[in-house]
Amino acid sequence: MRVFYLELKRILKTRLTWILLLASLAMTLLMAWLPTTFVEVDGLKGLAAVRRLKDLQADTAGEVTPGKLEEALAAYQQCLKEYGAETVGGLPDDVRTRRILPLTGVLHGVNEVYADPDTGIGRGLPNIDPAELDGYYDACRARLAALMRMEQKDHPAAQAEAARLYEKVETPYHFYPGFNSDAMDYQVLLGFVLTLFAAVIAAPVFSSDYQTGADDIQRCMRHGRFTLGAAKAGAVLLVCGAAFSVCMALYIVISDSLFGWETVKTSVQMLYSATMLADMTVFELQCFMAGTGLLSLLASVGLTVFLSARIRTTVAALAAALFSCVLPVFVYFTAPERAGLWLRSLIPSSGVAGIQAGMLYTMLDYDFLNVGAFALWLPKAMAAATALELPLFAAAGVWSYVRHRLR
Repeated sequence: MRVFYLELKRILKTRLTWILLLASLAMTLLMAWLPTTFVEVDGLKGLAAVRRLKDLQADTAGEVTPGKLEEALAAYQQCLKEYGAETVGGLPDDVRTRRILPLTGVLHGVNEVYADPDTGIGRGLPNIDPAELDGYYDACRARLAALMRMEQKDHPAAQAEAARLYEKVETPYHFYPGFNSDAMDYQVLLGFVLTLFAAVIAAPVFSSDYQTGADDIQRCMRHGRFTLGAAKAGAVLLVCGAAFSVCMALYIVISDSLFGWETVKTSVQMLYSATMLADMTVFELQCFMAGTGLLSLLASVGLTVFLSARIRTTVAALAAALFSCVLPVFVYFTAPERAGLWLRSLIPSSGVAGIQAGMLYTMLDYDFLNVGAFALWLPKAMAAATALELPLFAAAGVWSYVRHRLR
C-alpha cells in the first residue's frame, strides 16, 4: 500500500499532471456554459433566450399525449391557413415566435414518424391530418419497423431485437422545453478531451523510467517488479478516473442548473429521433454517457499503460497512446461498414471518440453486430467490450513491465 501511495504522490507532484488537471477543470466550466450561448429566441441570446423559450413552450410541457399532439398540429396548420402560407417561412417573424415556436418542441418527431415508409421522406407538418396523430405511438412502432427493414434488411434478428428494445421505451413521451442537443454534444467533446489528457498523463508511467535508466535501479528493490508495476498502473488509473468523474459530475450539475433541472426529465426521443431505442430521460442519458465514458477512458488508460510498458521512449509511447484515442474516428470514416462496426466495438476509446464515432451518436443509429441468428446493438457491444478491456489491458501492462528484462 505504501508503494501505491508513493506512486500516487509522484504522479500528483508532476507539473504536467497539474497543468492538465487544471486545464480539465477550465474546459469543463467552459463547455458547460457554451451551449447556452447558442440559443437565440425573439432577439434574445443565451440564458435570457432559454428562459424566453421555456415561457413560450410552457403550455406543451409534460406528457406528450396523442390529444396534445393533435391540438398542436391543428393550431400549427390553422396559423398557416390564416396567413395563406404554405410553410412557416412565409409567416411574419413575430407570428412564428408567438404561434409556431410554442408548438415546435412538442411536434418534434411528428414529421419523422409519418414519413413515407418506403422512401423515408417526410410529408411535412402541413400535409399530415391531425386525426392521424390519435395513433401516434403505434405509428412510432411502424416507423421503426420500416427503418429496420431499410437499415437491416438482411438481418431479421436485428429487426426483432430493435422492436424488443423499443417495446421497453416508456410512452407517452415527456417534454420539458429549454434543453438542447448542443449540451450533450459538448459533454461528448469534453469526454474526448479528458481522454487525450489522460493519455498524456499515463504514457510516461513506465516508458520514462526505461528512458532515464531509473528502471534498472527500481527492479533491484524489494518491491521492484510486480508490486511496483501494479502500483504504477493503479495510481494512474485512479488519478485519471477521479479527474474524469469529477469533471463529468461538475459538467452535468452546471449544465442542468443553467438550462433548468426540470428540462432533463424530457424523454430522449423528444430531443433526438422519435424512434430512438434507448429508454431514457435526458438526465439518464447524461449519466449513461458519463458512466460509459468513464469505462472507455479507463480502458484507454489501461491500453496506454500496456503501450508504456512495451515502448522504451516516452515520445513513442505518447504518440501510440494518442493514436489509439483517435483511431475510432479514422475507422468510422475509412473502414468498410461491417468491419468498421466490429472495430469500433473493440477499440477502447470508441465510447468517447468525438461525436460521430462515439457512444452518443451510435445510440442514435440502428447498427447491430450480426452473427447468424444473433444480433447485438452496437452501444451494448461497446460498453461490454470496454468493461472487459479495462482489467485485461491493465493486467497486460503490469505483466509486460514484470517481464520487460526477460525478453
